[in-house]
Amino acid sequence: MNKINNLIMIMPIMTNMMMMMLMMTPMKMNKFHPITLIILLILLTLMISLKLNFLMKSMISFMLFLIVIGGLMVIFMYITSLANNELFTLNLKYLIINIFKILPIMMLLLMLMMMFKQLILINIIESNNLMNWIEMNYKYINIMYKEMNNKPSYFIMLYLYYSMICIMNICYKLKTPLRQILF
Repeated sequence: MNKINNLIMIMPIMTNMMMMMLMMTPMKMNKFHPITLIILLILLTLMISLKLNFLMKSMISFMLFLIVIGGLMVIFMYITSLANNELFTLNLKYLIINIFKILPIMMLLLMLMMMFKQLILINIIESNNLMNWIEMNYKYINIMYKEMNNKPSYFIMLYLYYSMICIMNICYKLKTPLRQILF
């Protein structure tokens, strides 16, 4: 039973750490290919959808995932038409550097979690009561935007909107589709 409680405590922290690591990855924007950023956004969207699915058993997480993936596919098409001759190489050096950046933070959080195990267990019991309440009232879809940790979803929405505006401006000023533009 003790191992199960430890697993219950560690899983949300580990998913949050993985999301933080994904968000810290594009810190050196000039070194990244745009396709890498799209892959990171897809992974972040997948993790947000999984967290929403565990929080609330409804189709909103699946619909959010499909909408964002559809937008990212359009962005992918435009980026590959703009930069189709650039070589795409996956640089593992930056990934390893980011893992070593977040590793001390993760270890510190795990140590603090083990020190305050009783308080965390009380919070888990309270969150289980909250989960039961959410399952009873799952028809309230807007509950996902009442939490304070929805910045990644706002970032994805703003990124899609900004990309759409930029692409529309490029096409409008040159009055041609992107495939015919020669830079």
